[in-house]
Parts: sequence; C-alpha cells; structure tokens
Amino acid sequence: NYQPQASVLVRDSDSSEQKDVMIILDNNVIYMRPSGSSSKSSSSPSNSPQANIQINGQQVSVSCKSFQEQYDSNNDAFVQYYALPSGALRIFAPQHDLEVQYDGTGVKVLAENSYR
Repeated sequence: NYQPQASVLVRDSDSSEQKDVMIILDNNVIYMRPSGSSSKSSSSPSNSPQANIQINGQQVSVSCKSFQEQYDSNNDAFVQYYALPSGALRIFAPQHDLEVQYDGTGVKVLAENSYR
C-alpha cells in the first residue's frame, strides 16, 4: 500500500534574512533559493519570481503567467508550480496534499490533517 513520503527542510541562506528550502516528495527533490532580484522593500508587485527553483537537479523556469507541472515515472503530476503576482512561488504536490509558498525570506507550509 503506497504511503506518500514528504519532507520540507528550511535553512538560513547566505544572507541571514533569506531562506533556502528543500522539498522531498518520495524520490523527487525540489530546491528553492532566493533570486538575486528579490527585494522586500519594493512596494510595487514584482512580475519576476523572487526565487530560483530546481527540480531533481534541473533548473526550471517559473512565471506568474503560466502554470507548470512535472511528472513522475508513472506520468502523474508530482508537483505543480507558478509565481504569484507578488513574485512568491506557490508549489503544490497533489499526491501528497502539500502546498508550500516561498518568497525567498519566508516559507508557508499548508498540509492536510493526515500529517498531524
């Protein structure tokens, strides 16, 4: 019987105000780092993502204009992601009922009650 395995790891980045995030979904690894252009002091919304994302070692592009998915060996979407208008990233793992929002300095994890 398949039991999804998920971990969300957060550490301080090179800058103490920023965070690096690693999400492990079974055998898939998603790594996010702040982009060089992230700035919390800007009052206008950023149209570019405030973080860079790698999925299984491959850099992927993220846009607030398009929704992206990555597929596992069974051709099931294991992750869906896009940039919010603020520049934060929204990552959703449908097989794991897990959502992570990340803006380079903060991480918000929304998980189903089954994780309690």
